Amino acid sequence: LQALIIDHDRLVDLANAVYIGLHWPVIAAIAIWLHAQDLTRYRNYRNAMMLSGLVGLIIFAMWPMAPPRLADPELIDTVVERSNAYRLMQPPQLTNQYAAMPSLHLGWNLLMAIALVRESKHIALQLVGWATPVVMLFAMVATANHFVLDGLAGAMIVVLALGTVEVLFPRIREMRAQRGLTGNAEVIEED
Repeated sequence: LQALIIDHDRLVDLANAVYIGLHWPVIAAIAIWLHAQDLTRYRNYRNAMMLSGLVGLIIFAMWPMAPPRLADPELIDTVVERSNAYRLMQPPQLTNQYAAMPSLHLGWNLLMAIALVRESKHIALQLVGWATPVVMLFAMVATANHFVLDGLAGAMIVVLALGTVEVLFPRIREMRAQRGLTGNAEVIEED
């Protein structure tokens, strides 16, 4: 995939912009939008992000995996080599070079895409939701920051986390309420 863009500066710039700009800025914008729309739904997506992030951190710590740029010397990390913005947003001292699997870039963008598709009544926002993960998958592979499998693993973890938050957490709260127990389950739900 990188061979498709590497000789075209504008395509490299576009892939870099997607990889950088469709991650934290999009997550923040959609989180703010969700918070304003429906606090309960916002909390579900927030909790799914936190749960998937915890799973990702455990995997990063126990099974570090190199991204394509470190596994194949012919690949170029276009984000580092042809962009200054990413170094400002994520200084090298604060990044784990062996945290390629799972890709939370794709996973969390998929989570926000799910939120747009499910929670928005506007077709334009839903279309953005459908397109975002596809565009991110291409960008993260073309920039040599992740393999396709990294993205699929990130997507799977996020979907399982969202399912856990939406199905399992309410059942746990219900069982605790039936037993008259309170505690940390409510802390997750209350801001």
